[in-house]
Amino acid sequence: MSFTLRILNNNDSAALRTLRLQALADSPANFGADFGRESLQAASYFTDKINHPDNIGIFGAFDGTQLIAMMGLQRDSGLKRRHCAKLWGVFTAPAYRGQGISANLLQMLIRIARQQPGLLHIRLSVNARNTAAHQLYLRAGWTEYGREPDALSVNGEMQEEILMTLKLVGDHSR
Repeated sequence: MSFTLRILNNNDSAALRTLRLQALADSPANFGADFGRESLQAASYFTDKINHPDNIGIFGAFDGTQLIAMMGLQRDSGLKRRHCAKLWGVFTAPAYRGQGISANLLQMLIRIARQQPGLLHIRLSVNARNTAAHQLYLRAGWTEYGREPDALSVNGEMQEEILMTLKLVGDHSR
């Protein structure tokens, strides 16, 4: 199968809403947001997500016109943190998993992140039980820098998150 990878635009807001709600219903332990709250949001909420001023982009994979995978990249807004970005909202529809779509989408996102002036690294958090996602990030060059126990409470069950980072350029510790 061949898939189209691209940054979402305003015409994709309905598709983003559909896949985002599927993600929150299918994998509640992998997201800080919850289905109940986001399902009540107006269509403009998803258009606003696409157009957020700090977004580098919401990246999507399409099978024809159907959005089947997504991940967002948002630059930190504070002046002292503009060198950082956050990977968020990563999800691939279950029927499309195991085909390398997320890996290809992640590589596209990293390539575009490296083109952003002054952006030095990307951070993310991943549920410690989500070993497939954790392995995807490790294969793409991310490193773990910590863990947050009890990061989320999902239906009363505490979830640990792994904190990871990817340096986009050389050592900036000097």
